Amino acid sequence: DELVPYQFKGSGTEDDPFLIGNEYELTALSKHVSNCLTYGEDKKPYNKAHYLLTNDITLTQEFNPIGVKATGEDTAFSGVFDGGRHTITGLKISEGLAQSGLFGVVRGERKGLANSYAQIKNLIIEGAFIQGGVGTENAIKGILAGQAEYAIISGCFTTGDVSGDTQIAGVI
Repeated sequence: DELVPYQFKGSGTEDDPFLIGNEYELTALSKHVSNCLTYGEDKKPYNKAHYLLTNDITLTQEFNPIGVKATGEDTAFSGVFDGGRHTITGLKISEGLAQSGLFGVVRGERKGLANSYAQIKNLIIEGAFIQGGVGTENAIKGILAGQAEYAIISGCFTTGDVSGDTQIAGVI
């Protein structure tokens, strides 16, 4: 079965970001990035787009991190996610993935002196529960992101419980 992309409001640009206003849309973002989907006639990747959270969201189901396939393969988020100072509550991840958090892997691109940075900003995550894969080598867990490279994280706040065998943190 081919995954049919959700049609977000907005165009994914800095001036007209894709709008995320509910649990369904946040889950769609995760699926789009984790499955390497594209949008538009020029096939732009969803993982490099701009997003804006427009409402507080309470998650009611287990969440698959944005930027990691269910198999644990790295499909990094490289775009911009602006939380708009909204809150995501109820984030729960108990799968034994290599990188876990709201975002599994956040990674910009190294381009010599002109690096392209992924960004997560203005986001609050409360009441998170991230359970690591006990005995899993390289299990990296954080509430906001499991792993971040060439990334700018600003104006973010997290609360919750994170557990695991190896590398764990409250934010990243």
